[in-house]
Amino acid sequence: MCSRATIFAAIFASIIVLLLSSLPAAGASQVTLEWDPVTPAPEGYKLFQRSEGQAYDYNSPVYTGEQNTYTVTGLEPGQVYYFVVRAFDSGCESDDSNEVSFAPGSSGGGSHDTSGGDSSGTGQDGGSGGDGGSGGDDHSGTGTGGGGSGPGGAVNNSAPFAPAVVSPDNVEGVVLTPKLVAGKFSDTDGDGHAKSRWQISTTADFANLIMDRACFNQLTEFSLADTLLDTETTYYWRVCYTDSAGRTSAWSRTGVFSTRDNVAAGDADGDGLPDAQEVESTVDLDGDGRPDASQSDMMVVRTALGDGLVAVKCNSPDVQVVALKSLTPEDVAGQDTPPGTMAFGLISFKLLLEEGVTTATITVYFSEKLDPEARWYKYGSEEGWQAYDYAMFGSDGRSVTLVLEDGGTGDEDGVRNGIIVDPSGMGLADGQSADSAGVGTSGCFIDSGTVSAARSFSYTAIRKEALAAVLLLLFGIVLASASRKERKVLSASVKTFDPEKFLEDKNGF
Repeated sequence: MCSRATIFAAIFASIIVLLLSSLPAAGASQVTLEWDPVTPAPEGYKLFQRSEGQAYDYNSPVYTGEQNTYTVTGLEPGQVYYFVVRAFDSGCESDDSNEVSFAPGSSGGGSHDTSGGDSSGTGQDGGSGGDGGSGGDDHSGTGTGGGGSGPGGAVNNSAPFAPAVVSPDNVEGVVLTPKLVAGKFSDTDGDGHAKSRWQISTTADFANLIMDRACFNQLTEFSLADTLLDTETTYYWRVCYTDSAGRTSAWSRTGVFSTRDNVAAGDADGDGLPDAQEVESTVDLDGDGRPDASQSDMMVVRTALGDGLVAVKCNSPDVQVVALKSLTPEDVAGQDTPPGTMAFGLISFKLLLEEGVTTATITVYFSEKLDPEARWYKYGSEEGWQAYDYAMFGSDGRSVTLVLEDGGTGDEDGVRNGIIVDPSGMGLADGQSADSAGVGTSGCFIDSGTVSAARSFSYTAIRKEALAAVLLLLFGIVLASASRKERKVLSASVKTFDPEKFLEDKNGF
């Protein structure tokens, strides 16, 4: 963690005030921004600009320099512009200052402090106008100028105030499943809170996202899944709000926290398995004659419910399982009732994918036979319980093969980042057959825009396809024992399982 950046966050964000004054320009407008200097003086300042409904690009400041004033030109009438400043020094960078907006109009412009504090602005040729607004979470401000409705005139509906970061923030030793908490929603137009977008990154500029979720249910609090966070790691998080009119706030300031060490997390040896769930070295759930614990592509744990064992094995060398934990339904869902009996509980695992790999196929092995009427369910803190149809039962009755897509089907973190996190498990819906046990409705989507939502399809059809795939593979093994010449002739007719093709077929791409 950058200690100087932490100092900046504590000092800079609390004393900076942006003061706006506007001047007309030919066909456009300009605005001069001033801010109080930081003491002691930093290496310099960066000024960032965004338009209504957009996020700041922290890689592209409109100004970088030592001065505490700058004039932004080329602002178009009818648009709303937002500004924040950051101080930087020796590779460290502060949080955002308070945010102000400017709306140049046909007869002048106006300013508005969207984040509260002492701010005001003066507009050219306007009467009183602008909507400073007031609300909770330290959001208050006044605006003048403009001649019209909205901040500074020329806008009929303003964006919500940027959310406040509540917790966790500037704290160390955080548990691996914290709840992100933001301040209450505030909107000067009286619009409702429609959506929130949550991001977590391992870098302060959010260039390395480990989670990106836009949610309609978890609006001011977001519960993190097991195995999403690593031990002894610093994380940065932020959130923005969207109102019922479709206007999106600026990002909150950045919250920062670091997680507890391996011992406190119950994994003293740091192998990605809870110490209390590790098994004997002789366990061989996949039946290949080798201890599961000795295989680099496999992890095995004791179940949190009952006296069973469960293992996860990667089916390709470009995917690695790095964490596995058994959970009870109450561990992940609290009072949210599971779809039925979950004799083995759930598992939460983390997969690492090599660069360029977007899908993963894994097999989950159990120490006891599964009920033939059971289904695979996953749990999301936003979506609740949902039947997962990308699951294929093994002919041995003790295994299930899952197809997962990075940032899409079966990935809880919502971003294509080479990591798949999935809390899920085998369940038997009470009083329902496998073909009718669908539960839950989706209330959350993935902002990356790269993956379409999965369409449900016949569970029976999956079983048939899985059986056909197994038969084809067995047929290939028999052929492989023939002569080399015969193998060359017949190998073209042997089909192999392609997870990407599987997902495309089922999604109707």
